[in-house]
Amino acid sequence: MQSFFGEEVEVYQDAVEEDETNLSRINHVVFETLGFQRVGHFTLQQSVNVYYFSENREDLDLLQVQFMNALEGTGHTCDRTDKGTMQKKDAGQCVDVLTFELTRMVKHVC
Repeated sequence: MQSFFGEEVEVYQDAVEEDETNLSRINHVVFETLGFQRVGHFTLQQSVNVYYFSENREDLDLLQVQFMNALEGTGHTCDRTDKGTMQKKDAGQCVDVLTFELTRMVKHVC
C-alpha cells in the first residue's frame, strides 16, 4: 500500500494507537481483514477494508479511481468506495477519510 499512497504514508493493521503515529499531521492508511465466505469447493472470498486518512489533499476523487485501477492483477478487487470526514481529536479540524471495500479470493486446499 505504501507503493501506491507514498512512502510518507504510514500503514497500520486494524487500528492506530495514539503512541504509534504523529497525530498532529494525519496521513495514514489502516487496513483490516474481515471474515471469509465459501464461494466454491476450494475457494474462499475474504473482505478487506482499507481506510485512508488525510489532511489537505484535494484529489480524493481521482485517488479513489486510481486506487481501484491499481488493484488490477493483485488478487484484490475494489467493490465500493466511500468518502467522508471525521473530526480530529482535541481540535476543531476535520480529516478526510476514504473507505475502500475490497474482496480477495483465497484458494483453500486441505
